[in-house]
Amino acid sequence: MDSFGNLHLRQEIVGQLLWLCWHIWKARNEFIFNHVQVDPMAIIFKAARDATEFMQAQALLASPPRVLRQSSGITQAWVAPARGTLRVNCDVALHPGSKVGAVAALLRNDQGFLLDGVATTVQCASVLQGEVLAIRLACVMCDTLQLSCVEVA
Repeated sequence: MDSFGNLHLRQEIVGQLLWLCWHIWKARNEFIFNHVQVDPMAIIFKAARDATEFMQAQALLASPPRVLRQSSGITQAWVAPARGTLRVNCDVALHPGSKVGAVAALLRNDQGFLLDGVATTVQCASVLQGEVLAIRLACVMCDTLQLSCVEVA
């Protein structure tokens, strides 16, 4: 592996290899347990896609948050909590006409770096109900992590 030069290239190659092994394992299990035919090229493409997505996510996590959304000329950005305080941002996403949604809670420090997070699917009848479930999820996460100085937004 030393012949690959820099550390970043080695990490990328090892990451791609691990994603490929994981997708091969998943395809093997699908074949053995569910009798699903295996397409080797599809496995390679899925592994490459997931490796690329993972590397991009890691690069985003290494940098502080930027503008989250821009609409109607109004820029909305993440606002830092008071120094020494953590902030949990909560949100819900609902598919129109569905009673199933996804809720998430992301824990960041006062400099905006992601520390932890949790997401799950929920049954909910409205966006408001989903937002409340997301806040509940944030509170459970903070309680589990035994955090006390946290803002929930």
